[in-house]
Amino acid sequence: MRPLSTFRKVLFTAIAISLPFLLLVLLEGVLRMSGYGDQYPLFIEDPHSPDLLKINPDIAHRYFLNPEAAPNVSFPSFKKDKTDKTIRIVVQGASTTLGVPYMHGGSFPAMLEQRIRFSCPGNEVEVINTSITAVNTYTLLDLADEITEIEPDAVIIYSGHNEYYGALGVASTQFLSKGELLKYFYIVFDDLRLFQLLKNIQKGFARKSSGDVLLNPDKTLMERMVARQSIPYDSELYYAGIRQFDRNLNKLIRIYKDRGIPVLIGTTVSNLKDLEPFISEGTNPGLDSLQSREDALYLVANENMNAMAHFLAGKVYFSEQNFDEARAMFLRARELDQLRFRAPGEINNRIRSVAEKSGIILVDLDSVFAAHSPGGTPGNELITEHVHPNSRGYFLMADAFYNALKDHQIISMKNTVPFKEAFEMMPVTRIDSVYAHLGIRLLTHSWPFTSRELDKDSLLSTLSMPALPDSLGWQVFNKQLDWIEAINLYYTYCMDMKIYHEAIRAAEAMKLELRYSGIPYNMSAKAYGFMNNTNQAIYELKIGYRLEPLPEIAYNLSGNYLKTGNLQESVRYLEYALNGGILFEQGQEKLKILKSTLEMDQQLSTDSTNVLLMLSLARNYVMLNQNAKANQLIKKAIQTDPSHPEVRKLLSHMQNR
Repeated sequence: MRPLSTFRKVLFTAIAISLPFLLLVLLEGVLRMSGYGDQYPLFIEDPHSPDLLKINPDIAHRYFLNPEAAPNVSFPSFKKDKTDKTIRIVVQGASTTLGVPYMHGGSFPAMLEQRIRFSCPGNEVEVINTSITAVNTYTLLDLADEITEIEPDAVIIYSGHNEYYGALGVASTQFLSKGELLKYFYIVFDDLRLFQLLKNIQKGFARKSSGDVLLNPDKTLMERMVARQSIPYDSELYYAGIRQFDRNLNKLIRIYKDRGIPVLIGTTVSNLKDLEPFISEGTNPGLDSLQSREDALYLVANENMNAMAHFLAGKVYFSEQNFDEARAMFLRARELDQLRFRAPGEINNRIRSVAEKSGIILVDLDSVFAAHSPGGTPGNELITEHVHPNSRGYFLMADAFYNALKDHQIISMKNTVPFKEAFEMMPVTRIDSVYAHLGIRLLTHSWPFTSRELDKDSLLSTLSMPALPDSLGWQVFNKQLDWIEAINLYYTYCMDMKIYHEAIRAAEAMKLELRYSGIPYNMSAKAYGFMNNTNQAIYELKIGYRLEPLPEIAYNLSGNYLKTGNLQESVRYLEYALNGGILFEQGQEKLKILKSTLEMDQQLSTDSTNVLLMLSLARNYVMLNQNAKANQLIKKAIQTDPSHPEVRKLLSHMQNR
């Protein structure tokens, strides 16, 4: 048998090596042709407007082993193509950046967008929130390339609490492997159907090993995410979460820096003063048993790894107004808490270090919250439970990022909106507050806060039912009413009750939800009109008309311009309204009167002593419900020629009334 030539050896070797890859390609093709698997891009076209993009509501399915456990996301749409007037900022994070427990206008990205919009009139402001509940830096890293494609002017990052129990976290039920390489394969090759097949096989094993918790719809998302509750301080798993955060954060920032996108990153905040450690080793005495400062120090000295001991010592120091010692004890208690829903202090150290080395903008939220907290230690005054701020806390976050954007000149602001003014206009309605109250009550009456669960009927007792705003919040919480529908009903209620400032707040919340709709501006304009602020009403209507030139907005613009005496603009917008296909009652007759009024007004400017013209013009203004204008003209006619027959007739009529 003749030996193989060198060429044939190379050929056969190449075939042998490539055959497995060809089989994999073939299998990938078969899976795709059979319709196996899914794709979950971050951004999809808005089904209602081809010019807009929106966050894919199923994006969380990329990261959760059980699709039913994946949280839904819903955010306002944004322009597919930026213009020279677009200010586009992307926010990355998890539940805190979502605005839990408020959502909608209660999130700091929404508050930030509102304030930038006030500061940059004439610009299209888009603060695009890409956050997903219960995810960590793996998700942020995975989404980064898609975020760069929409060309943001800046990216804001707030992350760190979920490195242990978030999707792909080191102690999470949504966890495939300890190997970092496999996790990166997971996020890089997730679109491959073959990889999805292997992943689904692995999911089956993971779901079995996690027991009923992962699949139980009665469990909170917090409980469904935890695979390992106790992670001791200084343990390998403790450091694994920190290393994971550090690696992913560095890679994430490198992506944005390579594309010249400014990055702002915030340090994490959590409840130190008013949240007892979830899991503490050692004895667990009650606070009442600590009779003195000496008792607290003794307990800490003898049980140095006891989280509860340090927390109770912090309480004693705080009651004595020894705030520095109290803060030190509270910080140590958080570090020793073995159920790690709060980021350890080392996470903030890594954030500061990475920001300094990479040159990105550090927004020290930890210091901001300390400065606004009694004794310099954040507690229930700013945070609702363990990590999620209340509305004031979220405003402080928005304020800090707003100032950083301004101070570093990332966006050019025509007007600077002061803290107090922005706070008073915060787009958090009574509905949002009720929704948050119910969410907090339900969460804090379940694991890990307590073993005593609270049923929804018990929640009703905490509300001032049957007040309509509370009822609307309850219905939204129970998914009986859509949020937008509820806000519309709340707006109508506020207008009927003449609570115009709250009606404006409802409209402001709607502006953030329906970013490119003119209707919310029509709503706020109506409220400003009832407050006799005609100029602001016109300002609101002009923005609404620019976004969406609806006939009803044009009609209201016509009426407000008439109030200011700008007849030309009033005619122009009324003509547009009537040509828009919507028949307004007596609209055509009003247009005739308006045109006649405009014509006579112009004649009077050149024939200023024509008494008949003044009186005719006054009659027109009466028909247009502009009685003040009519009275001015009548007085002018009397002053001009009191002996004129028509004036004498008018005076006689007035005397006989």
